[in-house]
Amino acid sequence: MVDLLSPLRAHLQVNAAPSLAPRHRPLGLAGGIQKPHAKLASLTQCLRCFLPRRPRPRHPTTPKYSHHSSLHEKPSSHSSASTSTMAPTIHLVRHAQGFHNLCEENHKIHDPLLTPVGKQQCADLQDDFPHHGGVDLIVASPIRRTIYTSLLGFDKDLHNKGLKVIALPELQETSDLPCDTGSAPEELAKEFADKPVDLGLVKEGWNVKAGKWAATREAIAERAKEAREWLRSRPEQEIVVVTHGGLLHYLTEDWGASDKFPGTGWANTEFRSYHWDESRPYSAHLLETDESLKRRSAKPLDHNETTQLKHTESPHAAQEAAHHAESEAKRASDITKKV
Repeated sequence: MVDLLSPLRAHLQVNAAPSLAPRHRPLGLAGGIQKPHAKLASLTQCLRCFLPRRPRPRHPTTPKYSHHSSLHEKPSSHSSASTSTMAPTIHLVRHAQGFHNLCEENHKIHDPLLTPVGKQQCADLQDDFPHHGGVDLIVASPIRRTIYTSLLGFDKDLHNKGLKVIALPELQETSDLPCDTGSAPEELAKEFADKPVDLGLVKEGWNVKAGKWAATREAIAERAKEAREWLRSRPEQEIVVVTHGGLLHYLTEDWGASDKFPGTGWANTEFRSYHWDESRPYSAHLLETDESLKRRSAKPLDHNETTQLKHTESPHAAQEAAHHAESEAKRASDITKKV
């Protein structure tokens, strides 16, 4: 029979008589002489050789996606996006029909108002615009037809949320025709004194078509760039911008179908939605959203609708346009007499 305890006896003999077997003495303190606690440790180590090993507990591996309902389910892009800040959205809107849209002769009208058809278009805009709930800023060109489009088309947003229309001169129309030339700051202040309109950015000379405000491609492109940079600096997440058909092409840098209507590819009160183009982070450029592209391609205007919008005119509208033109001529005459 094999004596399993013989190694233990040998170990005890070595430690009991260190002078007899110095070669087998475990190294320790003080030149190899072990202290009592060292002997005990050595004995314990020897005994471990003959005792059965206790199996180590096996810790379960934590699944990589254990916080999901399924172990094989990876986090979706939707769930990760919901925790991040959404990209700002800019809704661009062309103004409603003004008297200058009725005929070329009316281009002589200075800073014209909306027609009755235009006012109805604003009412339709308020009903059809699908993003009222998120709007937290409304900006408009200081020309009267764009301000009134903002006031009528987004009336509920202005009153329910306590917002104001911020007039931004860089959004004015491109030409130097009377119909595309704005009114003096003091005239606007008087006209919109009791309305939620902020004219703080409208300074003297903004309506003089020279220098920064000139009707040249270079000046217009620079104004559009400044408008984009101003909009991008805003903290709001959903911004409505009401401006003009010609300027919208410079603002979006999109010249597609620019001859669809007189001077523009945008219908009156047409709106499109944009995000900032993050592929060009060092400059402000707009990129139309997929939802916006789908919305306007799903219901394209046919030839008859285009023709109707280009030549919309009613006897009442023509009469009001003539009356307005007469009033504007009288006002110009009075100003000349004062000078």
